Amino acid sequence: MTPDPPAQRPQLEKAIALIDEVNAQDPTKVPTDSGSEPYRLAYSRWLTEWVKRLDPKASDELLILARGKSIESWQLSLIKRDDYAPNTPGMRQWEMDRKKWLANRLLAVVKEAGYDEATQTLIENIMMGKNLPDPRDVRKYDLIGNLGMVDFKKLQAVNMMQTLDDAEALLFLEKNFEEMFNRMPADEVAAVCKRELSRLSQNGIVTVLKQRWSPVQQRLLQKVLPVPGKFASIMMDVEGVSAASTHPGDWRYANFDYE
Repeated sequence: MTPDPPAQRPQLEKAIALIDEVNAQDPTKVPTDSGSEPYRLAYSRWLTEWVKRLDPKASDELLILARGKSIESWQLSLIKRDDYAPNTPGMRQWEMDRKKWLANRLLAVVKEAGYDEATQTLIENIMMGKNLPDPRDVRKYDLIGNLGMVDFKKLQAVNMMQTLDDAEALLFLEKNFEEMFNRMPADEVAAVCKRELSRLSQNGIVTVLKQRWSPVQQRLLQKVLPVPGKFASIMMDVEGVSAASTHPGDWRYANFDYE
Protein backbone atom coordinates (compact mmCIF):
# COMPACT_ATOMS: atom_id res chain seq x y z
CA MET A 1 0.00 0.00 0.00
CA THR A 2 1.33 3.42 -0.94
CA PRO A 3 1.77 5.64 2.15
CA ASP A 4 -0.04 8.94 2.36
CA PRO A 5 1.96 12.08 1.52
CA PRO A 6 3.91 13.37 4.55
CA ALA A 7 1.55 16.33 4.90
CA GLN A 8 -1.31 13.89 5.57
CA ARG A 9 0.49 11.84 8.23
CA PRO A 10 -0.01 13.53 11.62
CA GLN A 11 2.22 11.10 13.54
CA LEU A 12 5.05 11.71 11.10
CA GLU A 13 4.57 15.46 11.32
CA LYS A 14 4.74 15.25 15.13
CA ALA A 15 7.89 13.10 15.05
CA ILE A 16 9.62 15.46 12.60
CA ALA A 17 8.66 18.49 14.71
CA LEU A 18 10.02 16.84 17.86
CA ILE A 19 13.29 15.93 16.16
CA ASP A 20 13.69 19.43 14.75
CA GLU A 21 13.01 20.93 18.17
CA VAL A 22 15.85 18.90 19.65
CA ASN A 23 18.30 19.53 16.80
CA ALA A 24 17.57 23.26 16.90
CA GLN A 25 19.58 23.28 20.15
CA ASP A 26 22.79 22.24 18.35
CA PRO A 27 25.49 24.75 19.36
CA THR A 28 27.33 24.30 16.05
CA LYS A 29 26.10 26.58 13.28
CA VAL A 30 26.50 26.28 9.51
CA PRO A 31 25.82 28.81 6.74
CA THR A 32 22.60 28.25 4.81
CA ASP A 33 20.54 30.14 2.25
CA SER A 34 18.66 31.80 5.10
CA GLY A 35 21.79 32.86 6.98
CA SER A 36 22.98 30.29 9.51
CA GLU A 37 21.32 27.33 11.21
CA PRO A 38 22.16 24.73 13.84
CA TYR A 39 24.20 22.09 12.02
CA ARG A 40 22.14 18.97 12.86
CA LEU A 41 18.91 20.81 12.07
CA ALA A 42 20.15 21.76 8.61
CA TYR A 43 21.86 18.41 7.93
CA SER A 44 18.80 16.34 8.85
CA ARG A 45 16.61 18.47 6.61
CA TRP A 46 19.03 18.13 3.69
CA LEU A 47 19.23 14.36 4.22
CA THR A 48 15.44 14.09 4.31
CA GLU A 49 15.20 15.96 1.01
CA TRP A 50 17.61 13.52 -0.65
CA VAL A 51 15.68 10.52 0.72
CA LYS A 52 12.47 11.92 -0.75
CA ARG A 53 14.18 12.37 -4.11
CA LEU A 54 15.45 8.80 -4.07
CA ASP A 55 12.21 7.33 -2.75
CA PRO A 56 9.14 9.54 -3.34
CA LYS A 57 7.00 6.91 -1.57
CA ALA A 58 9.22 6.75 1.50
CA SER A 59 7.62 5.22 4.58
CA ASP A 60 7.30 6.98 7.92
CA GLU A 61 10.15 4.91 9.32
CA LEU A 62 12.53 5.91 6.53
CA LEU A 63 11.69 9.61 6.82
CA ILE A 64 12.07 9.49 10.61
CA LEU A 65 15.46 7.81 10.23
CA ALA A 66 16.59 10.42 7.73
CA ARG A 67 15.49 13.23 10.00
CA GLY A 68 16.57 11.70 13.29
CA LYS A 69 19.57 9.39 12.82
CA SER A 70 21.88 12.13 14.10
CA ILE A 71 19.48 13.55 16.70
CA GLU A 72 21.33 15.49 19.41
CA SER A 73 24.54 13.79 18.30
CA TRP A 74 26.69 16.61 19.66
CA GLN A 75 26.11 14.95 23.05
CA LEU A 76 28.10 11.91 21.90
CA SER A 77 31.25 13.75 22.95
CA LEU A 78 30.24 12.91 26.53
CA ILE A 79 30.80 9.21 25.77
CA LYS A 80 34.56 9.42 25.91
CA ARG A 81 36.85 6.93 24.22
CA ASP A 82 39.27 7.19 27.14
CA ASP A 83 36.67 5.60 29.41
CA TYR A 84 37.00 2.30 27.51
CA ALA A 85 39.79 -0.22 27.24
CA PRO A 86 42.58 0.82 24.82
CA ASN A 87 42.09 -2.19 22.56
CA THR A 88 39.79 -3.47 19.83
CA PRO A 89 37.04 -4.77 22.16
CA GLY A 90 37.10 -1.41 23.94
CA MET A 91 36.78 0.42 20.64
CA ARG A 92 33.86 -1.76 19.59
CA GLN A 93 32.07 -1.27 22.90
CA TRP A 94 32.58 2.49 22.65
CA GLU A 95 31.12 2.52 19.13
CA MET A 96 28.20 0.31 20.20
CA ASP A 97 27.39 2.55 23.17
CA ARG A 98 27.34 5.59 20.90
CA LYS A 99 24.97 3.83 18.52
CA LYS A 100 22.77 2.74 21.39
CA TRP A 101 22.62 6.28 22.79
CA LEU A 102 21.46 7.68 19.42
CA ALA A 103 18.96 4.87 18.92
CA ASN A 104 17.44 5.37 22.37
CA ARG A 105 17.25 9.13 21.84
CA LEU A 106 15.38 8.68 18.56
CA LEU A 107 13.14 5.95 19.96
CA ALA A 108 12.01 8.27 22.76
CA VAL A 109 10.80 10.72 20.12
CA VAL A 110 9.14 7.99 18.05
CA LYS A 111 7.30 6.73 21.11
CA GLU A 112 6.21 10.25 22.07
CA ALA A 113 4.82 10.72 18.55
CA GLY A 114 2.55 7.71 19.14
CA TYR A 115 4.10 5.04 16.93
CA ASP A 116 3.53 1.39 17.76
CA GLU A 117 6.07 -1.15 18.95
CA ALA A 118 6.62 -2.62 15.48
CA THR A 119 7.68 0.77 14.13
CA GLN A 120 9.96 1.35 17.11
CA THR A 121 11.58 -2.08 16.63
CA LEU A 122 12.22 -1.48 12.93
CA ILE A 123 13.83 1.89 13.60
CA GLU A 124 15.93 0.46 16.43
CA ASN A 125 17.12 -2.46 14.27
CA ILE A 126 18.23 -0.11 11.51
CA MET A 127 19.91 2.34 13.89
CA MET A 128 21.79 -0.48 15.59
CA GLY A 129 22.29 -2.66 12.52
CA LYS A 130 20.68 -5.42 14.56
CA ASN A 131 19.79 -8.73 12.86
CA LEU A 132 20.21 -7.14 9.43
CA PRO A 133 22.67 -7.93 6.63
CA ASP A 134 24.89 -5.23 5.20
CA PRO A 135 23.29 -4.00 1.93
CA ARG A 136 26.74 -4.11 0.30
CA ASP A 137 27.19 -7.76 1.25
CA VAL A 138 23.65 -9.13 1.30
CA ARG A 139 23.01 -12.61 -0.09
CA LYS A 140 19.76 -14.15 -1.14
CA TYR A 141 19.54 -16.51 1.81
CA ASP A 142 19.93 -13.52 4.16
CA LEU A 143 16.42 -12.49 3.13
CA ILE A 144 14.78 -15.89 3.36
CA GLY A 145 12.73 -16.59 6.47
CA ASN A 146 10.84 -19.60 7.78
CA LEU A 147 9.64 -22.24 5.31
CA GLY A 148 11.78 -20.71 2.57
CA MET A 149 9.60 -17.60 2.29
CA VAL A 150 10.95 -14.12 1.69
CA ASP A 151 11.27 -12.09 4.89
CA PHE A 152 9.71 -8.90 3.55
CA LYS A 153 10.26 -6.98 6.79
CA LYS A 154 13.98 -7.66 6.59
CA LEU A 155 13.97 -6.79 2.90
CA GLN A 156 12.23 -3.49 3.71
CA ALA A 157 14.80 -2.70 6.40
CA VAL A 158 17.78 -3.45 4.15
CA ASN A 159 16.19 -1.33 1.43
CA MET A 160 15.89 1.57 3.89
CA MET A 161 19.52 1.18 4.96
CA GLN A 162 20.65 1.40 1.34
CA THR A 163 18.48 4.45 0.69
CA LEU A 164 20.04 6.19 3.67
CA ASP A 165 23.54 5.25 2.49
CA ASP A 166 22.80 6.68 -0.95
CA ALA A 167 21.27 9.86 0.47
CA GLU A 168 24.27 10.49 2.74
CA ALA A 169 26.72 10.00 -0.12
CA LEU A 170 24.77 12.29 -2.43
CA LEU A 171 24.47 14.92 0.29
CA PHE A 172 28.24 14.76 0.80
CA LEU A 173 28.78 15.46 -2.89
CA GLU A 174 26.20 18.24 -2.96
CA LYS A 175 27.61 20.13 0.00
CA ASN A 176 31.33 19.30 -0.05
CA PHE A 177 32.63 18.03 -3.39
CA GLU A 178 32.99 21.27 -5.34
CA GLU A 179 34.62 23.12 -2.44
CA MET A 180 37.05 20.23 -1.84
CA PHE A 181 37.79 19.98 -5.56
CA ASN A 182 38.80 23.65 -5.70
CA ARG A 183 40.85 23.55 -2.49
CA MET A 184 42.60 20.19 -2.27
CA PRO A 185 44.96 18.18 -4.50
CA ALA A 186 43.16 15.76 -6.80
CA ASP A 187 44.55 12.62 -5.13
CA GLU A 188 43.34 13.78 -1.71
CA VAL A 189 39.89 14.59 -3.09
CA ALA A 190 39.77 11.17 -4.74
CA ALA A 191 40.69 9.42 -1.47
CA VAL A 192 37.96 11.23 0.48
CA CYS A 193 35.35 10.64 -2.23
CA LYS A 194 36.25 6.97 -2.50
CA ARG A 195 35.59 6.56 1.21
CA GLU A 196 32.40 8.62 1.31
CA LEU A 197 30.88 7.04 -1.81
CA SER A 198 31.87 3.46 -1.03
CA ARG A 199 28.33 2.39 -0.06
CA LEU A 200 26.48 3.70 -3.11
CA SER A 201 24.02 1.40 -4.85
CA GLN A 202 23.50 1.15 -8.60
CA ASN A 203 20.74 3.73 -8.36
CA GLY A 204 22.98 6.00 -6.32
CA ILE A 205 25.77 5.73 -8.88
CA VAL A 206 23.39 6.61 -11.70
CA THR A 207 22.11 9.59 -9.67
CA VAL A 208 25.69 10.82 -9.12
CA LEU A 209 26.47 10.66 -12.82
CA LYS A 210 23.29 12.53 -13.72
CA GLN A 211 24.39 15.57 -11.69
CA ARG A 212 26.07 18.48 -13.44
CA TRP A 213 29.83 18.22 -13.07
CA SER A 214 32.69 19.73 -15.01
CA PRO A 215 34.52 17.26 -17.33
CA VAL A 216 37.43 17.03 -14.87
CA GLN A 217 35.12 16.46 -11.91
CA GLN A 218 33.22 13.81 -13.89
CA ARG A 219 36.42 11.92 -14.68
CA LEU A 220 37.52 12.00 -11.05
CA LEU A 221 34.16 10.68 -9.86
CA GLN A 222 34.18 7.89 -12.42
CA LYS A 223 37.48 6.71 -10.99
CA VAL A 224 36.27 6.56 -7.38
CA LEU A 225 32.72 5.25 -7.74
CA PRO A 226 32.35 1.77 -6.25
CA VAL A 227 31.46 -1.41 -8.08
CA PRO A 228 27.69 -1.78 -7.56
CA GLY A 229 26.59 -4.38 -5.03
CA LYS A 230 24.30 -7.27 -5.89
CA PHE A 231 21.27 -6.07 -3.95
CA ALA A 232 19.33 -5.13 -7.12
CA SER A 233 19.67 -8.59 -8.65
CA ILE A 234 18.83 -10.22 -5.31
CA MET A 235 15.68 -8.11 -5.07
CA MET A 236 14.72 -9.27 -8.54
CA ASP A 237 15.27 -12.89 -7.53
CA VAL A 238 13.22 -12.74 -4.34
CA GLU A 239 10.48 -10.30 -5.35
CA GLY A 240 10.38 -10.20 -9.14
CA VAL A 241 11.21 -7.64 -11.77
CA SER A 242 8.66 -5.06 -10.61
CA ALA A 243 10.25 -4.85 -7.16
CA ALA A 244 13.76 -4.79 -8.56
CA SER A 245 12.90 -1.71 -10.61
CA THR A 246 12.59 0.36 -7.42
CA HIS A 247 15.31 1.84 -5.24
CA PRO A 248 18.07 0.95 -4.38
CA GLY A 249 18.84 -0.75 -7.71
CA ASP A 250 17.11 -0.81 -11.06
CA TRP A 251 17.47 -4.04 -13.01
CA ARG A 252 17.63 -2.00 -16.24
CA TYR A 253 21.04 -0.73 -15.10
CA ALA A 254 22.41 -4.20 -14.34
CA ASN A 255 25.04 -3.84 -17.06
CA PHE A 256 25.51 -0.09 -16.70
CA ASP A 257 29.09 0.87 -17.56
CA TYR A 258 29.92 3.79 -15.30
CA GLU A 259 33.54 3.89 -16.44
